[in-house]
Amino acid sequence: MCCPEFIAKYVLFIANLVFSDPQSRQFTSTDPNDEDLEPSILLSELAGLAIIRLGVAVLRNLRDLQDILPVNALPIGIIVLGCIIFIIAFLACCGAIKESRCMLITYSIFMVILVAVKIYLAIVVFGFLSDVTSTITSWVTTAFNTSSLRDVYHVMEALFNCCGTTGPSSYDGILSQLPPSCCASPVDNTFYAPNAFPGCTTRLIDYFDTFVHLDHLRLVPVAFLFAETAREYSIRST
Repeated sequence: MCCPEFIAKYVLFIANLVFSDPQSRQFTSTDPNDEDLEPSILLSELAGLAIIRLGVAVLRNLRDLQDILPVNALPIGIIVLGCIIFIIAFLACCGAIKESRCMLITYSIFMVILVAVKIYLAIVVFGFLSDVTSTITSWVTTAFNTSSLRDVYHVMEALFNCCGTTGPSSYDGILSQLPPSCCASPVDNTFYAPNAFPGCTTRLIDYFDTFVHLDHLRLVPVAFLFAETAREYSIRST
């Protein structure tokens, strides 16, 4: 095996090992002679299953927020992501180490599909970004002003560490004092505005914006890994 093929092989293996389970790196020895590498590989494969479990937990715990925000897509997306990560990590790790042509071709197909889906989602999301501020503001304001959703709104405040629509002043004239969900550190069991979280509108907009930009950055390693895999097969075919 020549040097470029050797590098591509282990870049592919290590990248999928890290991507599939960031927490498993603390169990992976840096000693190349360490024989305990196989358990860490197993942990990386099980990470996909752990993410599936996380999605199920989120689906159960966020059920109370369905009257405010369309949160069904979040846990379902996490479950699907866990399945994809498990399959891709298995194909990439085992295919690279065992040099299985079938597994690596299947992995390459998955990469092409993922890149195509990412590009499509990027176009859709960028088109939606211009309306995201007004949409989230409308969601939050409508929920806050609907008295029947007040308890559910407090659940959202506790989950996102936010208060009201624009801050604690949102409750002026509505409640005699701030609800417990608005403050992390009450003073003498009393919740004061200086200790309150920022408004939920700003918090949700920032959360969405951060998620979108981080998700787009993941296109870079995906494209790099696919290019390395394609180059390896080009070398093998010649």
